[in-house]
Amino acid sequence: MTRWRQRLGEEQLVALIQESLSVAHKTGAIGPKDLERVVVDTTVQPKAVAHPTDARLMHRAITKLVELAKRNRVPLRQSYLRLAKRAAIMVGRYTHAHQFKRARRQLKFLRTRLGRIIRDIRRKIDGDAVLEARFGALLELAQRVRTQDQHQRGPKVYALHAPEVECIGKGKARAPYEFGCKVSIATPVTSPKGGQFVLHAKALHGNPFDGHTLGPVIADMEKLTGVEARRIHVDKGYRGHNHPHRFRVWISGQVRRVTASIRREMKRRAAVEPVIGHVKAEHRMDRNYLKGRVGDRIKHQRRPRRGRLQLRHAPAMARRTLACHHPGLRRNCTDSKDRLNQRPPAFFTEDGLALGGKARGGRRRAADLAVSRGRRTLLNLACWVNI
Repeated sequence: MTRWRQRLGEEQLVALIQESLSVAHKTGAIGPKDLERVVVDTTVQPKAVAHPTDARLMHRAITKLVELAKRNRVPLRQSYLRLAKRAAIMVGRYTHAHQFKRARRQLKFLRTRLGRIIRDIRRKIDGDAVLEARFGALLELAQRVRTQDQHQRGPKVYALHAPEVECIGKGKARAPYEFGCKVSIATPVTSPKGGQFVLHAKALHGNPFDGHTLGPVIADMEKLTGVEARRIHVDKGYRGHNHPHRFRVWISGQVRRVTASIRREMKRRAAVEPVIGHVKAEHRMDRNYLKGRVGDRIKHQRRPRRGRLQLRHAPAMARRTLACHHPGLRRNCTDSKDRLNQRPPAFFTEDGLALGGKARGGRRRAADLAVSRGRRTLLNLACWVNI
């Protein structure tokens, strides 16, 4: 499905999310009040990288440079593969034994050998435009790995295959630092009839301050849902935010201008934390295997918007969603924002449909048939959207 995601693009995936929220509103699973009162929080979407250490990064740089030189038939004076592997192993052993002087000696050995290989390759490919283009990116990354320091300011390289990875500290005791991309999650502060929804998710590159992301995130969410947010609940990490309507933002622990209803909503602000946990544990945001920053932006939009779907309206959801993106069926699709303002029909839960509800005889069998068809359609749609 990699080519399918690339052909579809980020904009079309956002349109699929918008269509799913529109169908949820039409079925009564979520109402306008749920879209007006939201909770916004940030989390880390970890990348599929090993824990970065200086020894591992320099050893990987040596290995990748030697492999690339062999593929392009560039002769090297010496590859240092055997010596570099031994030195990388001994760094970990000496560090574990608290013999830091010996560990630093092995690190210096690795750094010296990496510099020798970089200079040797540059001498051999000098003047060859084709080879310089092939080796340029890897040589630049290897040089950054060789010269970067623990206390330096600015971006660092934490993985050679994913140089866009950032080090993010969220203050967790079990994971002081996480390596990946910061993601903003928005959910309703109320309790929608259809369960908790993820109204908006956006990748935030560069590890920005949470308060500086609130304005753009709310603007994107309002554009997606077509409903203006009236109350926005955030934690204390958003103090000093840049939202244009600052009196619509309620920070946890705030005392002034707090009414009884707002106080009840502020107590539900923490409800976004289990939603983030479910999204990571059950909806594929725990570890990102997609490449580059484009993969970071696409990854969090591939999961479903909620944990369960109303099976009665799953076929309608599939038809409307595909009609918006299939050229032959697009004439039957209306704007999702217009549908969000329409009056929703009656709402049926999954348990009620399984039991047959008030249906008797033929109507009950028809309801069971609709459930089975809905399950099949939902499975196909999940394969198209989530894989």
